[in-house]
Amino acid sequence: MFSWIPIHHEAAQRLLDFRDRQPELIALLRDIENAGIEMISLMDQDAQGNQMPLTMMDPWTFFAVFNRGIKESTRTAAWTELKKRWNLTSAVPSDFVGLPVANNQRSWSFPYAYWLPRGSDKTDWSSKTKKQRDPDHISTLWSLFADVMQRGDGSFEPALFDKCLSLFLVQMKSLTMGLFWFKPKVCFPCDAKSQAKAAKIDVHLTGTIAASYIEWCSGLRAKGITDIPMFSYEAHLEAQGSDASAFYPLPQPTFDKLWTVFAESCPDFVNFAQPGMKFANHELDYKHKALKRFVTEREQLDQLLSQGQGLEALKMLQRSLTTNIVNPNSWRNMFGTTDTQTTAVIRALVDVVEDNDPDWQQFFTVFDQQKVVPAWDALCQVLWALDPTRFSPIKIRLFRQFAEYCGKALPKGKPAADTLPAVLKMGEAFREKLMPWQPRDMTDVQSWIWHTLSLVLPSEGGDEPAPEPAKETLI
Repeated sequence: MFSWIPIHHEAAQRLLDFRDRQPELIALLRDIENAGIEMISLMDQDAQGNQMPLTMMDPWTFFAVFNRGIKESTRTAAWTELKKRWNLTSAVPSDFVGLPVANNQRSWSFPYAYWLPRGSDKTDWSSKTKKQRDPDHISTLWSLFADVMQRGDGSFEPALFDKCLSLFLVQMKSLTMGLFWFKPKVCFPCDAKSQAKAAKIDVHLTGTIAASYIEWCSGLRAKGITDIPMFSYEAHLEAQGSDASAFYPLPQPTFDKLWTVFAESCPDFVNFAQPGMKFANHELDYKHKALKRFVTEREQLDQLLSQGQGLEALKMLQRSLTTNIVNPNSWRNMFGTTDTQTTAVIRALVDVVEDNDPDWQQFFTVFDQQKVVPAWDALCQVLWALDPTRFSPIKIRLFRQFAEYCGKALPKGKPAADTLPAVLKMGEAFREKLMPWQPRDMTDVQSWIWHTLSLVLPSEGGDEPAPEPAKETLI
């Protein structure tokens, strides 16, 4: 366990040499990408909204290349390339236990050179509308990195820490997670999972400034917490819940039987990029249309939430995500009937998706606080819209029947911190089996599951598309 610590230490120390050589870092990452390794975006955005090559790089974003929500085999390959190109002496990690990861969709710790605020006209790049990256943004992050690396105990200049927290896209969670990447034996990650574990021993984060983080770390040490990587690992295990791996492994003979049934039903299916007419018409097309509708209105959703207009935000979700998967009553029961309730629930959904390794226990407390009840169909529909690479629509009754058909069992009850991960693992199990046919996201996986269960459980019927909303909402 924790074989990743030595190379993290060595790479962080080596990274100090590149504070004034950032173009070389970017060139290094392009070389790793050219070696066939999945890479973060290395393109910036100019004052007219056009893409241009990135020229600046901070330590947090650099380390996120190796610590984000991608396959462990890809992370191992990336470390192998870095070890070779930097002549690192530490071994390539054989595990990544206890490492919190960055959201793969938000790996940067800085914004574009120029960008448009949420809710603004995407065609208006006038000086009054567009925003410009703080010219000191990246240099400020480097200053904190150098300060921490030059001290041996994980301490830092509080004012510099607070200055970093004031930067756009930098939060306590991401900032301290990076400190843990750089110095895992002396710096605590203050992500949601670690905060939840700390709270169990009555250590609470009381604010979002350096003094609060320092106090929180001191509180943990006072409780006898000295092995920080183990603390992070245990926090992850506690957040996962005991039933998270209930669906593994999916027996190969079971999958082979299901695949035969599917292939006979869709003989023109080649792979998910070439799905054939029947599968596309019956399953994929209307779901992709719903996702496109949502994408066009995503910024409006953020704007409504920022204004506390939860009910209008809920109407937007219902309008853009119209399918027959969600029972109409679920929207009201899960999101509530007031702006306060709906804003809190939708904001929790948006926030939890931004964490590639969510703390589900903390997430579900929102429903208790707002006195609403989470529903499988509405919950998974919104999670899917926010991140279709990780989530998919679910009709829980049919998924439970399908699991039984496969010789497995899904937990009973409403969505909760222990039941939701188990259901998500079912999708991951099928995604793993479907990899030879290159599923692009969980939409492909769910569609395959749904079509196949309609064949082996014929009394339930297929997943017929819902009526489309008004034509002007389509793109």
